[in-house]
Amino acid sequence: MAKFSVAALVFLLAANNGAAFAPPTSRPCRSISSLQQSTRAAPAEAEVSTKSSPSPESTLHRPQDSTAAPSGERRKILKEPALWEYNFGLQDPNLTLPHGITTRVTAPEKYELTEDQIRTLEEDGVVHIKGVFDDEWVEYLRSATGHQVSNPHFWAFAGTASRLYDYIQRNIWQTNKAFADFYYHSAMGHVLAQAGRTDEIRVSTDLLMVNPNKGFKWHQDNQNGPITPEEGIRFWITMDETPAAYGAPVYLKGSHRNTAVDEAAVFVDIEGDGLEDYKDELLEFRTMPGDMLVWHPRTIHKVDGPSDGIWTSYRRVLGGTVAKAGSKYHDKRGTGGVLSDLGRHGLEDGNKLSSGFFPIVYPRFEKAEAMERDNGSVGRDPRDIVSKIGGLAGKASGEKFSSFFKLLRCLWLSLNKIQYLPLNINTLKHHRYDNQNGPITPEEGIRFWITMDETPAAYGAPVYLKGSHRNTAVDEAAVFVDIEGDGLEDYKDELLEFRTMPGDMLVWHPRTIHKVDGPSDGIWTSYRRVLGGTVAKAGSKYHDKRGTGGVLSDLGRHGLEDGNKLSSGFFPIVYPRFEKAEAMERDNGSVGRDPRDIVSKIGGLAGKASGEKFSSFFKVLGSQAE
Repeated sequence: MAKFSVAALVFLLAANNGAAFAPPTSRPCRSISSLQQSTRAAPAEAEVSTKSSPSPESTLHRPQDSTAAPSGERRKILKEPALWEYNFGLQDPNLTLPHGITTRVTAPEKYELTEDQIRTLEEDGVVHIKGVFDDEWVEYLRSATGHQVSNPHFWAFAGTASRLYDYIQRNIWQTNKAFADFYYHSAMGHVLAQAGRTDEIRVSTDLLMVNPNKGFKWHQDNQNGPITPEEGIRFWITMDETPAAYGAPVYLKGSHRNTAVDEAAVFVDIEGDGLEDYKDELLEFRTMPGDMLVWHPRTIHKVDGPSDGIWTSYRRVLGGTVAKAGSKYHDKRGTGGVLSDLGRHGLEDGNKLSSGFFPIVYPRFEKAEAMERDNGSVGRDPRDIVSKIGGLAGKASGEKFSSFFKLLRCLWLSLNKIQYLPLNINTLKHHRYDNQNGPITPEEGIRFWITMDETPAAYGAPVYLKGSHRNTAVDEAAVFVDIEGDGLEDYKDELLEFRTMPGDMLVWHPRTIHKVDGPSDGIWTSYRRVLGGTVAKAGSKYHDKRGTGGVLSDLGRHGLEDGNKLSSGFFPIVYPRFEKAEAMERDNGSVGRDPRDIVSKIGGLAGKASGEKFSSFFKVLGSQAE
C-alpha cells in the first residue's frame, strides 16, 4: 500500500477530487448545506449503545482531540483526515473471516427469506430484514471499517473532504480485500438472490458510509452502476444501532412504481405531479447491527442527519447495488449515472454484464475474477474517468443536469478549506519540459521560481541543460524527455546547477529541459518551499489546448476563444500595475476553476489521447509513489 502520488493527486484534484477553485465564501458553503440538507431537520441525539460491543480492533482510530469539550458542547466522534494521510492502491486489513471460513475456498453462506419478505419488497419497494448477520460478522465489518477509516483511501477524498460524510468511499471492495471477502463468503448474495427472484448476483457498485453529516433530501438512487433500475437491487448492511430520530432511510411506500420521476433524476420534489399516491405513506425503520435494508432503485427515500451535523456515535453502513441474472451493460455517458462506472473493463453498450469489474457473488464467486481484483487489474482508470465525465459535461447543458453541477461546484468550493500545499518533492527521476504554462505558447511565456528556503547542496533545485530551449527535436507538447535521443547531443552534457537561497529567483524559458531531484530515500528533514509558475508577455494570445496535456493549467470558465487577446481576470496583469477590476473579480470568487470546464476540457484530452503521444501522460496520472 502506497501513499498517494503527487501526479495522481494533481489529476484527481483537477478532475474528481483541485484545491484551487474560486475562493470559498459563506454563501456557496451555505448552498451545499441547503442542497444536501434533508427536508426534515432531525433533533440531535446523544450517543447510542450498540447491540454488540466493538473490540479495540474495530474502533475507528481518527478520534477528535482528547481535550474535554466545554460543558454542553457536542463534539464529533471522528475528525477529517489530513490530506497526507490518504493512501493509494490495494489495502488488506488481514482479518480472519468468521465461522472458520477459508478465504477464496469456502462456499458462501446462506440465509433463508420468507415469501412474505420477498412480497413486501415487491409491493412496498423496500423490506427490512432483521438479524441477517450475527455478532461475528458485525465485528468483522466493524474491524474492516475501522481499518479503512484509520487508513483512508484517496477515492474517499471528495466525499470526506466535503464533509458530506465522516467517511465515504465507492467501490470499497476493489481496494479493500476484507470487503471483497465479505461479498464472496457471506450470505449477502443469497439474500439478494431470493429478494430479486434470480439465480445470479453480481456486485454492480458499493459504498462504505460512515455518519452522514447533513443527510440527503428526497431522492432516488441513480448511482447503480451500468445497469437499469429493473436489473438492480439496492442494499444496506448496518453495523450499529441507528439513532431513533435520524440516520436510516425513510421511504415512500410503493414509490418504485411511479411513472412521474425520470430514471436519470436524483433529487425528487415529492409535491410534484404524479406522486400524490405516495408522498404521505412513509416507511421508517430503525436498523440494528446485522440488519439489512433491501429496496428497488426507484424507491424514493431520504436520509436525515443530526440537525447540527455532529455525530457523537457511529452509523456505519455497507451499501450498494447488485445486478440480477441477465443484466446487460448500459453505457451511461452523458448522465450522472456514469460516476459509478469509471473502470477500463472494455464492455460496450448491450454486452452481457460479465466482468471482474462487476464480480459474481452468488451462487459462488469466480476465482479468476477474484484474482483480477487481487492483482490490481480491477479499478478506476484515469483515461476513463476523464473521458466518461467529459461526456457527461458535454451533454449536461440543459435543466436536467443543472442540480448535478450545482452540487459538484459546491463540493469543490468546500474543498478549498484544505490548507495543505506539497512543499517538498520526493522523487522526480526524468528530465522534462514545462508544458503546464496556461493557454500560451512557449515563446509567449517566462517560467519563474521564488525560493523561501536554502536549497540543500545535493538536491531540491532544478538542473538545466544549457541552451536546450533552442532545440528542435522535442515536441512542444512533450513532458518527459530522453536526453539521449537524437537532436540533443549538443545539450545533454552541459548542465547548469544552482543552489538557491531564500529570496532568490530562477527564471527560464519554458522549453529549457531540466529535472528536479529529491532525496534518495524520499524523506525531507527540512523545508523546500517554492512559489513558481508561468507569466505571459505583452501581445500574448489565448490558445485553446484541449486535446493536449497543457489543458490542465487552463480549467476556468473565462469565455476566451482560440486566437483572442489574452486579456481576462483569469490571467491578471501584474506589470506595469494590477487592475482593480481584475482584482475585484478574484476577490468576489468570479475567477477560478469550473466543474463544467474541468470535465469537458479533460474529457477532450482523453478523447484524443489514444496514441503514443499521450501514453506517458496517462502513465503519470496513474502512477503511484514508491
